[in-house]
Amino acid sequence: MKRVFGLIAGFFFCINSIHAQADSGYEIKVTFKPFTNQYIYLGHYFGKSYPIVDSAMLNEKSEAVFKGPEYLNGGIYLIGYPNKTGFFEILIDKQQHFSVIADTATLKNKIEFKNSPDNVLFLQYQHYMEAKGGKIDSLRMELSDLMMDAAKRADLDPYSLPLDKINIANPFLFARDIHGPWFKRLRDEAPVHYCRESFFGPYWSVTRYEDIVKV
Repeated sequence: MKRVFGLIAGFFFCINSIHAQADSGYEIKVTFKPFTNQYIYLGHYFGKSYPIVDSAMLNEKSEAVFKGPEYLNGGIYLIGYPNKTGFFEILIDKQQHFSVIADTATLKNKIEFKNSPDNVLFLQYQHYMEAKGGKIDSLRMELSDLMMDAAKRADLDPYSLPLDKINIANPFLFARDIHGPWFKRLRDEAPVHYCRESFFGPYWSVTRYEDIVKV
């Protein structure tokens, strides 16, 4: 009986050893169209440099495998084009046996991952940040246009504008120390003034000392 149990224990030990060997190290299967019969590269972000940690040859089906006996350090890696003129990013953490399917024609919008839920989430995060980044760039352009307009308005004679276009919150009036005539016109003609448009939204201004004291 002891011999039977010994044989069973030995069998399961062998099975576990095989599984442990199969799951050790890293194995990243890559399909990267339209490239064939060329090397692609696996790089790792390290400060401002991107050291190459592995390379693999694409076959006729655009398939290659990055494989090694040791686990890779976790972090953001890049898969580089054969000519090293471009790359796309992947995430490597505890799960280091997975597949990537990519095509340069659809690389910006579609990369497929198998057996890597972390990379699926990472890709969703990248798309989210790209969308937000586009919106931020648009707002920056809009702000730049507003600043240019404000700079031009600061150079105008305050008496050349309709009262409802006077904006004493224009920062260029103070930066250039030319706000005096603008305030004087409001004190003389509209000591309690409403401005509809400014960097800070609509606002009321009170410019006479006596009125300010009462307020």
